[in-house]
Amino acid sequence: MKKILLIVFILSFAVRMLTLNTNLFFASEQGRDLKVVFDIVNNQKLTLIGPRTSIEGIFHGVLYYYLMIPPFLIGTGSPMVIMIFFLLWQSLGAVFLYQFLNDAVGKRCALIGSLMYSTSFGLIVYSRWFSHPPLIIPFSILLFWSLYKISIKQDWLNISISVVSWWSIFHFDLVVSLFFLSGIIIYFFWQKIKLEKISRIFIPVISLLFLAPYLLFEARHGFLMLSGFRNFLSASHNGAFDVVGILRHLFYRYTSEIGDIIGPDLSIIP
Repeated sequence: MKKILLIVFILSFAVRMLTLNTNLFFASEQGRDLKVVFDIVNNQKLTLIGPRTSIEGIFHGVLYYYLMIPPFLIGTGSPMVIMIFFLLWQSLGAVFLYQFLNDAVGKRCALIGSLMYSTSFGLIVYSRWFSHPPLIIPFSILLFWSLYKISIKQDWLNISISVVSWWSIFHFDLVVSLFFLSGIIIYFFWQKIKLEKISRIFIPVISLLFLAPYLLFEARHGFLMLSGFRNFLSASHNGAFDVVGILRHLFYRYTSEIGDIIGPDLSIIP
């Protein structure tokens, strides 16, 4: 199995590295993020929040910035070194997927699935986007794999992996994490999973560590994000909750994402 894991990892990394030296996309958003990391490293200007979201006053988590610090230091600020660091993480996703599918289904499915992950054009292009959302994919696989193992036998390691994975996704993209949360809750009821006493203790502890930057930011800035979230949920004309408007917006985003993949005239398929 070790040879197979090494092969799918090397294959995944190799195809993602092809022509990267002449095709690294670096625009204003990437410059903005590296400026923040530069200030953290060189000016000790620590930050508590990450990049802005599309909702006014709401920010992603700060984990993305701090993950960039080790490759930033190794490459003395080179975007290429940071991108290679991210591609190594993306390539590990093929290893995680193989292990997950091997446990859940079998070796043949694991091999096919990991090879599809390694060579998928869409995943290759997406992984080379110098931004925080692509980092979600390996964490998502770890999340689903650990949840699967929890349904078989609950232990502190898998609980920890699932909690850390979900909170990491929360830092990278709030919307994705909230969609996952609803599925996780359903899964726990479906599998009738009852958390052991030790799990009920360290889950809040891990959660508090990931939430700490947000809580400090909110305390220092008069609950800016809470106000932004309230404004997003409320209709601007009378302050009432515009549930229909929110659902319409979510449906539009969902169908448009699918449309980008399968074609703009096929929105009925989702």
